[in-house]
Amino acid sequence: VIIASYFSSVLFVMLGKVLAPYKTPPFTLPFNISTLVFLLAMKQISENGVDEEPLVSVAATPMTAKAFFAGSIRGVGQVFLANNIISGCLVLVSIM
Repeated sequence: VIIASYFSSVLFVMLGKVLAPYKTPPFTLPFNISTLVFLLAMKQISENGVDEEPLVSVAATPMTAKAFFAGSIRGVGQVFLANNIISGCLVLVSIM
C-alpha cells in the first residue's frame, strides 16, 4: 500500500507535466491507475497458491430489502458525516 501511494504521487507529477500543454489537471487519474495496478498485483499474488485462513470470519446474514435501503440511505448521509437515516433522506431530497 505504501509503494502504491508513492507510485500515485510520482504518477501525479508525471501526468501533470504531460497534460500541462493541454491545460488539463490529472485530478484522480494517478490514484485510479495506481489502485488498479495494486489490485492486479494482489490478484496475481493470491493466485500463486497462498492458502491462509482469513483473520476475521464473517457470518453470513440474510440481506433484506429494508436493510439494503436503510444502509443505502445511511451511506448517503455518511458522505456528509451524518450517520443517520433521516440525514441521508434530507441529503437526497436536497440533491433532487
